[in-house]
Amino acid sequence: MPSERFTGFGPAVTDWFVALGYDNSRSYWAATKDVWQRDVRDAAPLKTATGGYLPGTDGSPAARYLEVSAGGLYV
Repeated sequence: MPSERFTGFGPAVTDWFVALGYDNSRSYWAATKDVWQRDVRDAAPLKTATGGYLPGTDGSPAARYLEVSAGGLYV
C-alpha cells in the first residue's frame, strides 16, 4: 500500500481526461505528461479514468471507491 495519503486530484484532471477522450495516443500522453504527473498520477498512460480506495476514518471496514474521468466523479 502506498505511504502517501490521497489529498485530492489537481485542477486540470477533468480537462485532461476530456482531451484524452479525443486523443488517446502515446503522443498526447507524452505531450501532457507533466499534467498527468501533477494532477492525475494514473498507473498507466492510456487509461481513460483513475481512481482508488479510500479507507474509512471512523474505523469502519466499509470500502469507499473514488474514480474520476471525463464523465466526472464517481464515488
